[in-house]
Amino acid sequence: MEEGHTRARERISTRLSGTSASAEGKTGYCMYNYAQARLKLVRLPEAAGRNFEQTGQLLFAQDDGPDRLVSVTLPAYGYALVTETQSGVSDVTGETVTVADDCLENQFLRLEFDLQSGTLRRAIDKTNGRDLLTANSHAFYFPQSSRQVCRQSRIRLQGPLRGSIAFNIELADDSGNRCTMETVVSLDANQAVATFATKVLEVPGLEGNQWSNHLGVQFQFPDAGTEILASHFNVLEPFFHNQIFSPNVLVTRSEAGDTVFLNEGNQFYVRDGQSLRHIMIMENEPLREFRYAVGAAKNNPIMQSLKWSQPCFVQKTETRNGLEHANQSLIDLGNENIELLSCRYDQGALLVRLANTAGVPVKAALSVFQPVTSASMTGLDGKPGRSLKVSDGRIKLNLRPWDIRQVRMTL
Repeated sequence: MEEGHTRARERISTRLSGTSASAEGKTGYCMYNYAQARLKLVRLPEAAGRNFEQTGQLLFAQDDGPDRLVSVTLPAYGYALVTETQSGVSDVTGETVTVADDCLENQFLRLEFDLQSGTLRRAIDKTNGRDLLTANSHAFYFPQSSRQVCRQSRIRLQGPLRGSIAFNIELADDSGNRCTMETVVSLDANQAVATFATKVLEVPGLEGNQWSNHLGVQFQFPDAGTEILASHFNVLEPFFHNQIFSPNVLVTRSEAGDTVFLNEGNQFYVRDGQSLRHIMIMENEPLREFRYAVGAAKNNPIMQSLKWSQPCFVQKTETRNGLEHANQSLIDLGNENIELLSCRYDQGALLVRLANTAGVPVKAALSVFQPVTSASMTGLDGKPGRSLKVSDGRIKLNLRPWDIRQVRMTL
């Protein structure tokens, strides 16, 4: 991740240095989005109290300490530029986040908390009124530990674009072993998942079987007949075992609907009856900070997880009047169900690998930042395949369900 962060910053700097300078500079931020196009709440460091615009449009914003959170439309796998403006920020209209001592709510979700324990009492999908989770969800545990206690809770951030509540949690066992942590639950406007950021401050030694001897967090299903769907690369499929490995996303399915669990790195789960246990720390695990999310599943949970987790790199810059291509997609796949697996230069050509994350056939209409002169399919080993037609600057091809394809193009 650090290497990718550095390379992204270098490319942003190179692109900005190549733009024309025709007038006095303005303070701005350039963002590189490594994901499909998305509306995202982006953090601008040390920008509290300042107003920003994107292509002449004032951005909705709120402060978070010394930083500014702005709601930005990001192009697919490309650059976006926001610039400081002296104009007042437009009032936030439409749906926002409301925050109370024991509740977070937007147009999609309502989360209700037990302040004595710091657990979730209910998580409600407001689009249909169903319970996503029931009482004693987001409950931490380690072997033989008792029910957790919340030592302190506070509203950390009070909307309108993001609301968050912080909980200081403690749990112990009969031998005096103790675990303490701080967990911050955040909910953004226009998002169907709540994000949990947990920092473990103290944890007893853990050793032996990782599936039983670990620190984890437990969620309760409302339906006994809930089915598990685990992810494997770009495929989401039913999983019938209790010990689960599911990178990026796991889905629970019942007659009432689907619930999505998103993760960043901590990919192991245990099914235990009507509960799902998400493993955090096991033997020899050095990590102490974790980020994960729970909410209502969208039509394509694989892409939902990538839009949640894929980075947006931000760099402060000085922009100038005459700056061109302030928002540009470097690679447009032409279909929201397609994931970009890799993109690299190979002997003077651009080699792009794509994955269909849907269980149905899809059509791609691929374009890049420069005109394409020719294109062809290749095997995943790079061996040449059939030629592809280029029409109006786009390469059109069909992908089967869960298909992975590689395209070679000259610019």
